[in-house]
Amino acid sequence: STLIKADTAKIFVDGVIEGDPLSTPPTLPNAAQLEPYLQPQFTFDAASNDLTIDGYVDLDSEACRAVRLDPELYSDPRLRTEFHASHGFYAAQCAVSRGVLEHPESFIDAYVQALDNAGYTIHAHVIGDRAVRVATDAFSKVRLENGRVTLPHGMAHAQLVNPEDVGRIGALGLNIAFTYAWILPDYFYDLTVVPFVDRVAGVDDLYLPGNYTWKNSYPVESLRRAGTLITGGSDAPVDSREPRPFVNIEQAVTRANEDGMAFNSSERIDIHEAIASYTINGAIALNQADSVGSIEVGKKADLALLNQNIVELAAQDNADRISDTEVLLTIFDGKVIYRAPDFAE
Repeated sequence: STLIKADTAKIFVDGVIEGDPLSTPPTLPNAAQLEPYLQPQFTFDAASNDLTIDGYVDLDSEACRAVRLDPELYSDPRLRTEFHASHGFYAAQCAVSRGVLEHPESFIDAYVQALDNAGYTIHAHVIGDRAVRVATDAFSKVRLENGRVTLPHGMAHAQLVNPEDVGRIGALGLNIAFTYAWILPDYFYDLTVVPFVDRVAGVDDLYLPGNYTWKNSYPVESLRRAGTLITGGSDAPVDSREPRPFVNIEQAVTRANEDGMAFNSSERIDIHEAIASYTINGAIALNQADSVGSIEVGKKADLALLNQNIVELAAQDNADRISDTEVLLTIFDGKVIYRAPDFAE
């Protein structure tokens, strides 16, 4: 079918950045990070359902240095119990980890090179800031070695991006697909990430403007200003099997939760950029901008009729209503393929 093009390959550079504060001991995230994860200590009160941060394990302590010299010693349950009783934390919490890459950097470089040579657009899954850097390095090497810019390579997610890489990503002309629905303050979720990256005194410090996570989580506007092509994606079925484009567009514009608290509002994008990320920018990222992504003579007639004007909603400070948008009519390649039951032309 002419509607199917097998010309893009997805590669996984790292995993996920959620740790588990409720496991014993707490489980560290495994996304690839430039700096080691911290080892927070938590207390969970089952009666109140409250989780508190009680401090951090001193990884440079004499006890932790001893554990790292002979970690196999603590495979003995009795010694693990004695260690916890003596020190107030678990021997396993002495581990120093920067997460893991799914493959060695040399493999990722070679794989990216081979796919580019074969004409495949590359879509790299990256979560941690080291994964973002490794993917950016691989794309940079391809551009330098091949001396050309022909394929719209890019990344997905980019949950944490080191500021030193923002300009590099833009200069390379890469695209990044963000799942905007993930960009909002969510107390319970953020407890699985922030304390492992930022040293916080308690849950009230999760959203301090000076936190690395606050400044560098999903830096959409900074990347856009640097020249990155910003696109939108649902990552279905991770949150939902539904693509939820209007939920994602709303979050791209607001970055806010139901209480109106925004996660680093300086990284919001305007409604026009949010719409572009779902239309023409997506078409460019898929190497199909000559046929889809905008309503122009010579392109396919792909469009949807909505029940409200989302541009006006944003302009009137009602962006929090964008997620309520419903599709009345969908036209694909010039043919009506969906009509809402109560919609009449």
